[in-house]
Amino acid sequence: MKKNKIYIILVILAIISLLSFAALCNPNEAVNDNPIDESDDEEVAADQTDTTSTEDTTGKEGEEANQEDTIEEEEETVEEIEEMEDLEEEETIVQAVEQTVELSVEIYECGYLIENEEVLHKYDFVQYAGDTENNNHCKGFISYNLSPLLGMTVNSAIFRLSPFVEQGNPSSFYPISFYAAEWGQRPILSSDFNLSGTLFHQSNTEDIDCTSIDLKNELQLAINNGKSRFQIIFYFTGVESDNDNEWDGWTYSAQANGQLIVNYIP
Repeated sequence: MKKNKIYIILVILAIISLLSFAALCNPNEAVNDNPIDESDDEEVAADQTDTTSTEDTTGKEGEEANQEDTIEEEEETVEEIEEMEDLEEEETIVQAVEQTVELSVEIYECGYLIENEEVLHKYDFVQYAGDTENNNHCKGFISYNLSPLLGMTVNSAIFRLSPFVEQGNPSSFYPISFYAAEWGQRPILSSDFNLSGTLFHQSNTEDIDCTSIDLKNELQLAINNGKSRFQIIFYFTGVESDNDNEWDGWTYSAQANGQLIVNYIP
């Protein structure tokens, strides 16, 4: 029995020795019994890197977006301020530069004409619209010196004219119509009675107060065309005569009872 036990012990020791020798000869195998998967570590590291990168990118994009919004808001604010400053400058320029002139009447180029009759030069200082004792139609002519406005821009204009004498009863002749015309730097002739013009005002009363855009436009047109005169023909366009063989109408004097005031920018 003792021998058997000794034999068993020897066998066990031999086995242990063999196993120890085997372990010493192949150390990698022992390590590889529980290997660490390097690919898993790489995936984990990659995931961590991706997450960090995504977070960094998102953060940067957010910061850039906020910066862009701030820049756009600042640009819009600057544009609004500049627009307001431009408007203020324009208003200041208009207020500072706009000037006013009252055009003078060229009395020797004014007067009135009677249909089918020669000019009566003694009436050059007055203008008459209506009819005569011979029931002839009459037209008034006014000539203004436009030289002060040559090269200028008209902002607005006011034309006023008031009569100083009424003849008979012209109430059936209205309206009185005013036309921008041209006969030049000379006294009127009988042939000028049929001159045509551009209508810029009509009135159903004898007192004229015209601020129409048509007046402004006709003044500007004459300026643009280099004209030195702005000339007006006026007459009744309702009924030309009531055939009562009496003078019926209104006598005006543009130089005494009239004005042509122009607001302009040089």
